[in-house]
Amino acid sequence: MARPTKAEINFSALRHNYQLAKRLSPQSKNMAVVKANAYGHGAVAVAKALEPDVPAFGVACIEEAIELREGGIKAAILLLEGCFSVDELAVAQAQNFWVTVANQQQVDELVQASLPQPVQVWLKIDTGMHRLGVDVDHALSLYQQLMVSHNVKPVVVLMSHLASSDELESDDTPKQLLSFKHIVSVISKTAEANDLTIETSLANSAGVLGWPDSHGHWNRPGYMLYGGSLFAAGHPNGDQLRATMQLTAGIIALRQVPVGDCVGYGSNWCAERSSLIATIAI
Repeated sequence: MARPTKAEINFSALRHNYQLAKRLSPQSKNMAVVKANAYGHGAVAVAKALEPDVPAFGVACIEEAIELREGGIKAAILLLEGCFSVDELAVAQAQNFWVTVANQQQVDELVQASLPQPVQVWLKIDTGMHRLGVDVDHALSLYQQLMVSHNVKPVVVLMSHLASSDELESDDTPKQLLSFKHIVSVISKTAEANDLTIETSLANSAGVLGWPDSHGHWNRPGYMLYGGSLFAAGHPNGDQLRATMQLTAGIIALRQVPVGDCVGYGSNWCAERSSLIATIAI
């Protein structure tokens, strides 16, 4: 007998949420982010459900990407954290993984690698989140190094990440939008002078839902695919999302608790009056 606890995934709701992202950004391509085992929903199962309509998937690391390939996923997969060694670059090229570069070391390793074919590269620029990405002042230099490398496909995607897009009244996102727009303009001039083009990617889930100006060639919806709107208050777009997971559990014990007695470790909850307590299997 199995424990009477299960998480049920509603793939219809999952597809509904992805379609919402598409409707809100009709000029963009929307990558489905399935990192961290698709936020605990099962990466391979989620990817299979979405693959007919999704141009690419985003994962944190190469192990997650390999799991998708071994699970039968054929679509392009972006390594959001990039590669951590030259060996990983070779695997990425062979498996058609797209590669993020977010610092000088990753650029150097990519440019100096011996790859039989070039890879699709996303250059991550820090416009205010201060977690990953090259400084805005250094972004042009790194782009110039990438554009002359035989290991890099001609179209480089410029990406950044919104730090406070769930706070619709915050000034942080408008500042990031201006910073990103500026560096894209600077790099575009160099690209055009060399008959090259660039694409852009800035919007995360909250960006897709609440910041139309952040929509680029590529958006990266993740959390919203699983039913989370991210906004503290109601929102006309966020309120359209549907929860994709339902957790159910069986009751394994019923106890009558006297007034004043506590339940759980460390007196987490104390009864103000006599109560019937149900314990469930988790």
